[in-house]
Amino acid sequence: MKTKEFILLFCLFFFTNINSFSEEIKFDASNMDIKNDGNSITAYNSKLKLPNKQIFISSKKANYDKLRNFLTFENNVYFKDEIKNIIIEGDKINYDRNKNLILSNGNTKINLNDKYHIISKNIFFDRELNIIYGNYKTIIKDNKKNNYNLDKSFNFDISKEIIKAKKSHIIDNNNNKYIFDDLVINLKSNEIAGKEIKVEFL
Repeated sequence: MKTKEFILLFCLFFFTNINSFSEEIKFDASNMDIKNDGNSITAYNSKLKLPNKQIFISSKKANYDKLRNFLTFENNVYFKDEIKNIIIEGDKINYDRNKNLILSNGNTKINLNDKYHIISKNIFFDRELNIIYGNYKTIIKDNKKNNYNLDKSFNFDISKEIIKAKKSHIIDNNNNKYIFDDLVINLKSNEIAGKEIKVEFL
């Protein structure tokens, strides 16, 4: 089934052992395919809103698997979490609504409240724990022009503003370079803990 330039608004009901709840998903798309008795929806040139979670996502292609409660977005994906003021841009982004977990596939850029900018790939964002983590080389830049280059797995607690990484090197705003193993950095207090391997002063 195909439609053009319309908004599909529907309510989804989920049941738990205690109670039930509903949430709206709003699709605004140029074309839409609905299959499997409405359990699979593919939208093209779509703009999707989750009003209850204050999430907005635009992409060239979006798919909603109703049975799995799973959303997939592809090509020029722009994801905005208005509650946490986080913007994620990437090639492909999945959203597991049951776990409230976002996973990017491929190159990814993240803007945290215009304070921190993250460049990486295959990033996880746990909206429940408010943590971003991954296993690939990652660059985090702050608005003070400090660069945190994380060479392996990392964990960024957004609420506490704490970064943990196995291997890293930091280039501060004076171009001094610090190399660490097992880094823990508190961005709020500017405290750094870890095994310092090398320091290169400009």
